[in-house]
Amino acid sequence: MKSVTVGFSGGVDSTASVLLLKETFNVVETATMWLYDGQEEEFGRLRDQAARLGVRHRIVDCREAFSNHVVQRYIRFYEEGLTPNPCVFCNRWIKYGLFLDRVETDYLALGHYAKKKWVDGEWRIYRSGAERKDQSYNLYSLTQEQLDRILFPLANYEKKEDVVRLLGEYSVEQQESMGTCFLMGKDRVRFLREAGSRSARNGYFVNREGENLCPHEGTANYTIGQKPRVLRENLLKANPAGFDNNSNIEPFDGAVTAAGSQSSGQGSKTAWDSSSVKSIKGYTESPYTVLGTIVDISTESGNILIGTEEEVKKTVLVLSDVNIISPIRARELRKSAKVFLQYLKRQWKCSNNNGQAENIIPDDLFWVDIRLSQWSEVYRGRACLVSQGEVELLGEVLENSQSLCDLVGICGQMIKRSQKDTNRQTEGTYQKQQVPTNESDCFLLLQTDRSMRAPAAGQAAVVYIGDELVGGGIIEGSR
Repeated sequence: MKSVTVGFSGGVDSTASVLLLKETFNVVETATMWLYDGQEEEFGRLRDQAARLGVRHRIVDCREAFSNHVVQRYIRFYEEGLTPNPCVFCNRWIKYGLFLDRVETDYLALGHYAKKKWVDGEWRIYRSGAERKDQSYNLYSLTQEQLDRILFPLANYEKKEDVVRLLGEYSVEQQESMGTCFLMGKDRVRFLREAGSRSARNGYFVNREGENLCPHEGTANYTIGQKPRVLRENLLKANPAGFDNNSNIEPFDGAVTAAGSQSSGQGSKTAWDSSSVKSIKGYTESPYTVLGTIVDISTESGNILIGTEEEVKKTVLVLSDVNIISPIRARELRKSAKVFLQYLKRQWKCSNNNGQAENIIPDDLFWVDIRLSQWSEVYRGRACLVSQGEVELLGEVLENSQSLCDLVGICGQMIKRSQKDTNRQTEGTYQKQQVPTNESDCFLLLQTDRSMRAPAAGQAAVVYIGDELVGGGIIEGSR
């Protein structure tokens, strides 16, 4: 007798999933993750709603693991100048990890709009037919073992109206997303300040000459590629003496990159002058102005580097914490890596022999579609899965090739950060490894056929072949 638990929020999607599954399963239950204090105010309503549906409801206490693997990692990412996606952390460690393990039924059903299919002896995930509702981006961390037990009952529904129609006589309150749930409506910087995070401290917008342009109120308010709007009057106060409680802030002396290395400040310089400041919405009387484009964030000094739009355009991404859903696809990506490594070695030999190095990665690499967020535009690109050992070897072989040192350096910094994450994994109550060993020891290298604007280190990037979700990882660096 097969049984299923529905991850239950009390919204339209989870309620419709319960009603659908009651038609085909003998035992249907509901369960809600208890992630943080204050959430329990909703539990009574959820129990009453489950009772109206005629099913049992459970609360699964995940608070300690959620704090360790989601909240603390969220704080740490901001302190490293990264842009975290806490939903990705939660999916990997909690929803498809601890919660799935603690479910007492054969299957866990989720109201996600995505498709699961059995192809060539393994599970594959595909985009939903409901393009505007597709949630496959959030599922890239799933393993074959997890997919054995996970169901998506709404996979074939393309219109929200059709899902609502399933409810029949059951009235459900339409719930809006809370954003970052554990903030509970708090401003992000206020939350980080209360947590004692250095990412919430004040600092300066600066240029490459080390000149303070304007004060800001916390690096966590900003991300790479953003064009900060500031009060004109504050431009006149951009010096340590004129900024309360910040007389110890030192001038910017080199940006800390997403990979953790310090830039030399060489190349095109971005001197600031009043002519580069543009009024918001064209109002010359506006009290606000826009500086340039944020190109780097130093959480060590608290300063944010202002540069040009060209500096945030990238064509190569390095992903860490990688998961490839299909073992067959993983083997194809590893095969692609051999082609890539041969290309790098040829380029190194050409540069050392004063020959002309190749500028384009070979066409016979694995072609994929790349998304930088759930709703981002799609970039066409090449992909390969490179092991840590291969990166370390490349670092030795290519150490004199300046054009490739930045890429190898990004990977090397990722190795150090992944070791920190490995140590942190043992701190919580939930210690089960969720990522297949082969892919978790690798980097996914992506090269796009056109520039990506400001891919944010710390965010997830995912890759597709057509509608098939291949996998993804955390953006570690770019060039």
